[in-house]
Amino acid sequence: MEALQSWALCIVFSAVGALLVHALSPKGATEKAMRVMIALFLLSAILSPFLSGKGIKFTMPVLDSGNAEDQMEAALEKVNLSLAEQARREIEEKAQQALVKIGITGAEIQVDMDIADDSIISITELKIFLPHTQEGKERFIQEKLEQTLGCPVTIELDEP
Repeated sequence: MEALQSWALCIVFSAVGALLVHALSPKGATEKAMRVMIALFLLSAILSPFLSGKGIKFTMPVLDSGNAEDQMEAALEKVNLSLAEQARREIEEKAQQALVKIGITGAEIQVDMDIADDSIISITELKIFLPHTQEGKERFIQEKLEQTLGCPVTIELDEP
């Protein structure tokens, strides 16, 4: 990776130098010759690692097939968990916004999700824990949330 960085740095410095030479060179009959020289200089800077014989070596890790399958499954599991967490946060945020629209603050939201074998994320349970001051409004709040969120909601009251 260090070789790649130094190669890129060399190209940048060569381009800046070529720009300065081009800006300071006289215009007229020699301009075309200078452009050709600058182009050859930049081309040699770009191709220098390949022309030097050393080259830039890119190495990829060698994986056996069993290990690769395990790594793919682990990566897929990480992606699924990340997507489920993101979906959970989105649902909590939408539920919080719906509660604020109704005029309820201080409610605790709990979203339980499941990831099926075919990577389908589903909501297993959405619980809202309301402050005890909302007693008697549970059915109204539940209907509004189900209408807004499009999924079943369980309402529970906190202990006074």
